[in-house]
Amino acid sequence: MAGRLRGHLDEISEDGWASGWAQDDDDRGQPILLEFAVNERIVGVIAADQFRQDLRDAGFANPNCAFWFKLPDDAFEEGTYLVSVRAAGNGAELRNSPQQVQVGSLEPSARAQAANLLPNADFQRWPRSVSVTVAEGLTEVAEGWFVEADARMPARVVASLAKPVGMGLADDECALKIATGQLGGRVWLIVPLDARPQASTACSFSCSFRRPLGGAEPGLRCAAIRLSVLDGAARHEVEVIGQDVAASRSVRVADVPVVLDPEVLARHSPGARFALTFEFVGAGELVIALPWLGLPLRPRVVADSPERFEDANVFEQAQMLKLSPIWSAGVRAVPSPAAPQPPRPAAPVSPTGVQQRLPFVQIVVPVFNAVADTLELIDSILREARSPIEIIVADDHSSPFLLHHADTWHVQDPRIRVLRNAENVGYTRNVNLALQTAVADFVVLINSDTVVSPGWLERMMAVLLADETVAAVGPVSNAASWQSVPLTKGRDGQWVVNVLPGALTVADMARTVSRASLAAHPEFPLLNGFCTLFRRAALDGVGHFDDESFPSGYGEENDLCIRLGRAGWKLRVADDAYVFHKKSRSFGADVRAELSGRTSQVLAAKYPEIVIADLEETMRACEPLNALRRRLGELLASEGAAGMNDR
Repeated sequence: MAGRLRGHLDEISEDGWASGWAQDDDDRGQPILLEFAVNERIVGVIAADQFRQDLRDAGFANPNCAFWFKLPDDAFEEGTYLVSVRAAGNGAELRNSPQQVQVGSLEPSARAQAANLLPNADFQRWPRSVSVTVAEGLTEVAEGWFVEADARMPARVVASLAKPVGMGLADDECALKIATGQLGGRVWLIVPLDARPQASTACSFSCSFRRPLGGAEPGLRCAAIRLSVLDGAARHEVEVIGQDVAASRSVRVADVPVVLDPEVLARHSPGARFALTFEFVGAGELVIALPWLGLPLRPRVVADSPERFEDANVFEQAQMLKLSPIWSAGVRAVPSPAAPQPPRPAAPVSPTGVQQRLPFVQIVVPVFNAVADTLELIDSILREARSPIEIIVADDHSSPFLLHHADTWHVQDPRIRVLRNAENVGYTRNVNLALQTAVADFVVLINSDTVVSPGWLERMMAVLLADETVAAVGPVSNAASWQSVPLTKGRDGQWVVNVLPGALTVADMARTVSRASLAAHPEFPLLNGFCTLFRRAALDGVGHFDDESFPSGYGEENDLCIRLGRAGWKLRVADDAYVFHKKSRSFGADVRAELSGRTSQVLAAKYPEIVIADLEETMRACEPLNALRRRLGELLASEGAAGMNDR
């Protein structure tokens, strides 16, 4: 930090939001990193990089230095706490910090009055693929959230899940990222409300917006937010809530009064409903988070500080901009009557036939050159995506040729994010650096020389979600040691790389594997590292991969599996999920043999009590996988696809 810290903790609101501002006194424009502590226990770290109009009005050269942070509910029980906000690194306290807060309990009646009238406001429910081409009418991008484009100019809109740091999201909340290409027209995001008022209802609207933090300033902006009435295919404007929002990098529209008047609906047909409409103009990306329309919860956290604000002017500004209003009484609202709805695509179906809405998953792809393989993998992941994902391409200082291609990936699809190392750090360290950026509860680590198949992620996730004691799940493959099908080893005792037989595609093979599988999901002591779905809490608990003992990427997965097992976690194979593995082209056979031998010595030294040969025997004798291999061989032979060979 170049200069002396300036800043102020303005308030801790009644429902647990801390807000204020912080910057260097030399005002170089670099955001300050702040840590939040409750009774000296750090509960969060964010950057003070948010926009506030009152700071601009006060003459700040950089008004993007504000912050708001939702203190996590699990940091408190009832009682008195000391909340501190200070600069990460040197520990310098903001003015008005620490603050003493008194935490009380919520009565059930208060929670019942606090319904958000916006459906799916945490963006956890996604009924379809998130990339859509909008031609006419309403197209659903998240459950209850629809897009509509200018009828004169069809648009491609990518709606993806985001977990941006510093926007105050709880663990179970996500943000919605809207991305559009070059548009001559406009795109509308339309959200029919969940309730129909019986009397005039005075509500409060709040929402956060953020533009990408890096690169050139994009052109997409939210030109207007309106309360509208949906009457069949027609949309009628009622009132303007905000205009030209998110013109700066980050902004929060806070506590705008909105009146839901049933007399307005009475002027339309019986099926008419109120809706919120966001109007977008331009091209680029915009993140929408924490949308709220309704009556908030009654007070939970009450600040008790003798110096809440620096002066009366700041107090007045904070009153206008505070993040979460408190309403003492509610107005009745009842569920909307049945009304015609736009057609909704079918939700993903689990292997058991039960509808399943998957959580956000981040997919880490470590890359060193291998452009063609990486592109084929990314294409297959996006093609088969049926739930919210982000692909993190972890580039370990590849050649300029890969960088030239990677620059276009995020532009083509914002679900792709590229991380670049300034120097080559080795496979395992590269993976760890990427995993440290992950915020999702579930993370896939997959080699760049793979191709995924229909249902691969859904089937693996079903195994993980069915048992909270499972830390990791791996699929079966054509080349994955004891997870290989239909053969594991050849007559020479070497691992087999099973070739796709005849004219079968990866998707064909995956369907055949699913037919042959018992879906037993057997427990395994070790998982092959070519493709693994992890529960991030388990990874965080045991400390990720050992990049000092296994820098080149051989044996690091076995070491991690052993540590997970020691910590009480289970590992399973999704014997009904198939991922094709071309087999690593990074090392020649001689180098692989040398690395494998060294790995065995390192593992033996780290875990002298474990006999690796015993673990190998457990995997070799796994009857569900052996049954799968037998049935798969029979099916392939009966379909004229025999002739599997190894190389």
